[in-house]
Amino acid sequence: MKKITLLVSCILVSGFGFSQTTMTEIYGESDPVIVSTQTIERAPCNQNVASNALENGLFFGGATNQALAIDIDVPADMTFSIEEIIPTFADEQTTMQFVFYTDLAGLPDTVIETVVDFTVTDDVITGNNFGFDFHQYTVLLDTPFALEGGPAGTKYWMEIICDAVAWESTSASATGLPGAFKNDNTAQVWTIGTTDYVYELNGDCSPTLGVGETLAEVAVIYPNPVSNTLTIQVPATVEIQQAVLYDILGKNTGVQLVNGTMNTSSLARGVYMLNIKSSAGDLTQKIVKQ
Repeated sequence: MKKITLLVSCILVSGFGFSQTTMTEIYGESDPVIVSTQTIERAPCNQNVASNALENGLFFGGATNQALAIDIDVPADMTFSIEEIIPTFADEQTTMQFVFYTDLAGLPDTVIETVVDFTVTDDVITGNNFGFDFHQYTVLLDTPFALEGGPAGTKYWMEIICDAVAWESTSASATGLPGAFKNDNTAQVWTIGTTDYVYELNGDCSPTLGVGETLAEVAVIYPNPVSNTLTIQVPATVEIQQAVLYDILGKNTGVQLVNGTMNTSSLARGVYMLNIKSSAGDLTQKIVKQ
């Protein structure tokens, strides 16, 4: 469904002035064909901007060397560990990079890190517009990328560098600020645009361990009493080094901590002691098996 001949239109002229370069400027009025409205099961911690029927898109690169970024707001005293990134692009991609920035006055500032280690786990064509199929990619990071909210909340930015034609955009909604862009028309200075880009971030949000706080103050262990699965949650900045569940006689039950949970279904009813050793200290808590 892609019109190869239209690719020459990615050679964008500077006559647009100090502006973002969009698909409607090159290809005219939007005339979408929607083929998928896939519903994504969202993670407990999520930030997203929804599609507006493939309304528009901003070009990656092109003759104006355009770059695009979205802002990420992390609440105070929280850590947002990004595990999954789901952007929607016009045309296929064969290479992606995710560049995270600090914020200065509502614009991307200093590069924190460029993430290149990930797996594309899904590619769904959501429709066709401007002569291109629009692809919704699900990207699973090899290692979650943690952003700290600090005492007052913190804004970050994420740029996507990609060889697709464009990043789907919408004027119908925005999360935080509209998307940022820079190109030769702006002298490669980051500028806030008039639309936001379509994406989803999924991951884990957990309280940040503050100065003087102990593991007991930030760890969440539930349910207690427990019947089957015992869940242990700690801030993303805390590493659990060992978790052992002892019976009333002090014997190790052998139950393992796997992905933040312990399966206690094989244990007899009674009282047990959970001992956790972590990078933030130790914790011992009574657990009742019912």
